[in-house]
Amino acid sequence: MATTNFTKGRYLLTGNVFNGHIYILGGYNSTDGPLDDVRFAKINMDGSLGAWINTKSFSTGRWGFSSVENNGYLYIIGGLGLEPFNDVQYAEFLF
Repeated sequence: MATTNFTKGRYLLTGNVFNGHIYILGGYNSTDGPLDDVRFAKINMDGSLGAWINTKSFSTGRWGFSSVENNGYLYIIGGLGLEPFNDVQYAEFLF
């Protein structure tokens, strides 16, 4: 099995695949706490991944949330930060 690393280790993150790219969203890191970043990498034809690119951030770092994609938009739903969230944030996918 081949491995590719993104920049910060994390747990309780979520991820999506859309239009030939894999997206990693948020999560928790013991050094930084709740993370608010969105990273993506191209999925190559052989299944390997291209370089990880850091892109938009959401307004509040969080972990343990859900995410879905619809019609070119990514939605993050609820989760935990310093307190539970009851919001839905969305942004247009880059690819």
